[in-house]
Amino acid sequence: MVKTKENKKYELETIKDSISKYNEQIKKTEDDLKKTNEDLKTEQGKLESLKTSAITTNLKGGDKAKSEAEITSQVTKITDLEAKVTRDEATLIEWKNKVKELVEKRKEIKFEVEIKVLEAKEAEAAVLEAIKTVTDVELLNRKRWLASKMIGDYKKCTKYMEEFKMIYEKQAQVIAAELSDHKRRIEVAEGAITALKEKKTQLADAKKTKDLEIQLDKIEGDIERNQKVSDVEKKVVTAVEEKKDKNQKEYDDHQEKCTKSRSEAVVASSAVNDAATTLKNQREYQV
Repeated sequence: MVKTKENKKYELETIKDSISKYNEQIKKTEDDLKKTNEDLKTEQGKLESLKTSAITTNLKGGDKAKSEAEITSQVTKITDLEAKVTRDEATLIEWKNKVKELVEKRKEIKFEVEIKVLEAKEAEAAVLEAIKTVTDVELLNRKRWLASKMIGDYKKCTKYMEEFKMIYEKQAQVIAAELSDHKRRIEVAEGAITALKEKKTQLADAKKTKDLEIQLDKIEGDIERNQKVSDVEKKVVTAVEEKKDKNQKEYDDHQEKCTKSRSEAVVASSAVNDAATTLKNQREYQV
């Protein structure tokens, strides 16, 4: 008993140090996440400015390739920032879960010490009882402990599920808004392309003049500009849809984990009831 207390005391000190270190990392990650979100908003604003500037530049006959390269670079930067936000949020969830697990582990250790004390007292009082009965008492206590742990795991999972669902729904709203915005831009660009091509077809049968050639060249340039805008937006849509799939998968995995922990808790509770009934019948038989 004394050795058990010493071992558990060392485990409790180790858990305390681990919780302190995790909390420091959580604070640091939360600060980094806040800064990353601010940077993301800034870079998104820059992207909108670049797109507006690119349209103006193209209309004035500026360097189209440079504008397109700047937009592509900015989109990549935003995608990287969004990926970092997702990673940091996942890391926070993981570390907070670990802290909660350590807290629960600390409770389990204290509970285990109490169980050991009770078991020692029961052993002293049950020296004259049958060996099988003593064994079944210990088995019942063990099953109770396991059932308590599994039920606790299920409750924790359910609690975390509420937080996970909030994060999932928030992410889903942001992603849906992004998809809607980028798809709208694609529709505008493709609509403009269709209209320009129709206009170009109508002018093709007209009398060839210098003004007509200038007008056709301008239409061709507008078609090319809108096509590039559409291509860039389609790449962004693909990246956002991948992020949407990842968000859904993480949510589904957590739901599956909760379902599994519930099944384990039900089985463990049934095992406790069976063991308690068996022990009761044995003691009645002895009496």
